[in-house]
Amino acid sequence: MKNLLAFVAGGWLVLLPLALLLTGFYAYDVYKDRQQKVIVLSATPLFPVSDEGRQLCWETDQNKIASLTPREEIKVRRIIYEKECMTVRIRRKSGQEGYIVYGTGEWRMH
Repeated sequence: MKNLLAFVAGGWLVLLPLALLLTGFYAYDVYKDRQQKVIVLSATPLFPVSDEGRQLCWETDQNKIASLTPREEIKVRRIIYEKECMTVRIRRKSGQEGYIVYGTGEWRMH
């Protein structure tokens, strides 16, 4: 019983700092994303975030929920790099959330 307790305690001493380190890296990444803003340069389609939170790279204009207008500044929630594209989850001043895809419309991050 004593050896089992020592084994469990030793496991926690290794796993807990590792878990805290990985959580810290993730939290810092989210923090850095949220410091960014998107500035819209021309009409850009805004796509809905699915229930699972997934963004798709190859949306069509039929799936858009809104159009972003030029000179609109929008807060970034999360930047996601997929295998073949980059999507940016955003929240408008009105509270509407969605995502934009790099290459659709014209926008830049600031």
